[in-house]
Amino acid sequence: MIAKTYQRRATLIFTLLAGVVLYNHFFFNPPPEPSIPIEELNSLQKGALDGMQAMSKLLLTLSTALFGFIGLVVFKQSNFELSNYRVKLQILLMVAFTVLSIDYGFILLEKLTEQLANEHFNPFELMISFPQIMQFVMFLVALLFSARLFISILNTKS
Repeated sequence: MIAKTYQRRATLIFTLLAGVVLYNHFFFNPPPEPSIPIEELNSLQKGALDGMQAMSKLLLTLSTALFGFIGLVVFKQSNFELSNYRVKLQILLMVAFTVLSIDYGFILLEKLTEQLANEHFNPFELMISFPQIMQFVMFLVALLFSARLFISILNTKS
């Protein structure tokens, strides 16, 4: 009974995850808003672009590091009870939100490149601000699940 419930939830989570990723890449892709073409970025725009790219790359790196934590938990914690379906569900949600964080980071970098290729730069456009916010939110949610899992590991060891 518990195994079937876990399988249903896991299937639902992966289906939703695939749906969100497909939606982000293929359907939520309107053309850029018209704006004044620019020849060269001014110093403020260069700083904004550099900051956005650096933050996105940092969050991509940290999200990838969460996969290392998941691997540590799954493959190295032999005395930790991985047969508990709640623990498996937490690990599955950690993976899902980490994947979404990485996905939104790549979408952000792709949209920045697209804007610059079209000789436009507007950091407040929806196609730039939405992936930037969602990348950070998804990383925080994945971090929350990893903290809960880490605390439960520490509680079982003591």
